Amino acid sequence: MSIEFAPVNQEWFEEGSLRASAFFRGEVPDRIPSNPFAMSYCARLFGYTINDWYTNPTFGVKSTLAAFELHDIAPMIMWLYAVYWTEDYGGKIKMPTGRMSAPAVIDSPIKEPEDVDKFEVLSIEELKKGPTMKAHYEALEAAKKLTGKFFAPYQFPYGMYTVAGFWASPERLMYWTNKRPDLVHKIMQKVVDHSVNINKLVADEYGSASIITGSILAGSQTLSPEQCKEFNIRYLKEMVERSLKAGAGPMVLYHLCGDHKRDWRLHDIVPITPATVMHVAYEGPEVADYTNVMEVFGNKCCLLGNFPTTLMQLGSPKEVYDEAKKHVLLCKESPKGYIFGCACELPPFATPGNVNAYMKASKDYGKLSKA
Repeated sequence: MSIEFAPVNQEWFEEGSLRASAFFRGEVPDRIPSNPFAMSYCARLFGYTINDWYTNPTFGVKSTLAAFELHDIAPMIMWLYAVYWTEDYGGKIKMPTGRMSAPAVIDSPIKEPEDVDKFEVLSIEELKKGPTMKAHYEALEAAKKLTGKFFAPYQFPYGMYTVAGFWASPERLMYWTNKRPDLVHKIMQKVVDHSVNINKLVADEYGSASIITGSILAGSQTLSPEQCKEFNIRYLKEMVERSLKAGAGPMVLYHLCGDHKRDWRLHDIVPITPATVMHVAYEGPEVADYTNVMEVFGNKCCLLGNFPTTLMQLGSPKEVYDEAKKHVLLCKESPKGYIFGCACELPPFATPGNVNAYMKASKDYGKLSKA
């Protein structure tokens, strides 16, 4: 699948790239950067399918940059999918068809307690040759070619407890969390060791590796706060600390996806670098109140916003604009910076009119006065 897009306006791209990275350089941009986590939406915008975006990384990267220019989204290029690292260890995934919004795990490699001890973490050399890195490398190389000096290599260890769920299935992992915690701790340590390897892999190859991670399966609807800390957050902390020492970073994105009403504050123990971004999605059915998030993390790191994703697909442009205005005015002066984003990925079936309304509100109300 070889599809070419119109040349990118270099003036727009350089201006947007500098704006997106300003907070991490200790500068104040003219207005807040805005990126609604647009992924496979970018393929659909140009008449292609969700499957096209996920099965062709080069096309995915090219369509993403073209969509970002069309909507004036901050050009932070990110091609990946939620179920990374499943196939490498013998699991099976299904790429999206029809209205499936993303790839899904259909078979996990750990099925019985005895499988846990038999499960071995792959070496860096083995991971290099695996199916996940094959796709990831293609995306990184496409991004490098398109973005030049603004290329920002990244790796996707994802949530520690979430990857354990890919390997053992979410239902089995949560059952063992309550009945066989010894097994879960063994799996979690293997997740950490694996994640350090993959972060080092990209850092060694490209000189740096932004770490995209967080807490997804471990949240308020699945685990108690104590369990979130025991089985995810402390392992997340270890993984980032070891990865930074191995040469990854300096950017770290903590994506707390889903409901974290009872546990997001517990993430105050994770490492914070000068290029850290904290993202808290939901508290119950509502997006998290960033008044509180700013009190805990605003003086420590840049924040990524949490505009409600359902509104992007089901709301009217006026509803999107009005809600976006509230988010921007509340958070744009956060001390360490604010990037206007959605609570999770922009729905693939969101309307272009709603995306434009989101970006218009960001530009209308997101202007910043330089210190």
